[in-house]
Amino acid sequence: AAPQAPAAAPASPAANYDPLRAAVGQTATEAGILKSAPLGPRLEALMGADAYQQMLQDWQTERPIEEEAGILHAAGCQDNNCSGVGYDLFVDPAADAVNVFAIRDKRLTPYIDKGRIALPQGMADDFRATQANAGVSP
Repeated sequence: AAPQAPAAAPASPAANYDPLRAAVGQTATEAGILKSAPLGPRLEALMGADAYQQMLQDWQTERPIEEEAGILHAAGCQDNNCSGVGYDLFVDPAADAVNVFAIRDKRLTPYIDKGRIALPQGMADDFRATQANAGVSP
C-alpha cells in the first residue's frame, strides 16, 4: 500500500483575524480593516453593497479598535453627528462571527453573521450608552 500523506491540520477560524487583533489600539481606517480581507468582502456581503458603501462614507470619526474577553470592537460615525449616524462592529474570532449595528435617525439596524455575539460587560455597557445617546429605544 502506498503511504498516505498526513492529513492537513484544520485551519483555525481565528487565524484570519490576526491582522485585526494586531490592529488593537489603531482606528479601523488606520488599520484598513473595513475594506480588506477578511472583513471588507464579508461586510459587503452581510450588509449589501449600498449599506456597506454608506457605512464607509459615514465612518469618519472613529474610536480605536479594542479587545475585551476575545471580542474585537470598532466604532465609527459621521463627523459632528455621532448621535445621529454611527456604526458599531463586533467580531468574535473564535466563533467566526461578525455583527454590525447601524444607528441612523434613532433606529438600530443589526447585521448579524453566524449568530449574535454575547458582548463582554464593558462593551455591552458602552454599546447601551451609545444607543441611549442616539435616542434608540431599548
